[in-house]
Amino acid sequence: EADTAYTKFILKYKIILVSKNMKYYEDLLSEYDFIRVHNSHLVAKNKIISKKLAHVVMSNGDEVPVSVRKRSLFKKWSV
Repeated sequence: EADTAYTKFILKYKIILVSKNMKYYEDLLSEYDFIRVHNSHLVAKNKIISKKLAHVVMSNGDEVPVSVRKRSLFKKWSV
């Protein structure tokens, strides 16, 4: 989750706040099947358990918003 110049990683058992922006991690993690679903959210595709029109549900139960422009991504693959 993006937080201005910081990025918050929400892991299974902890949260880590780092001082790099989301774009840095988007480039770094793209080869590991992470996708940017919203301006402020980058998610691991294999942790999405369901998708709705405006959000995805992650394996930990979190609902992550999906931007209008990114919704077309979900027509290309299934969960």
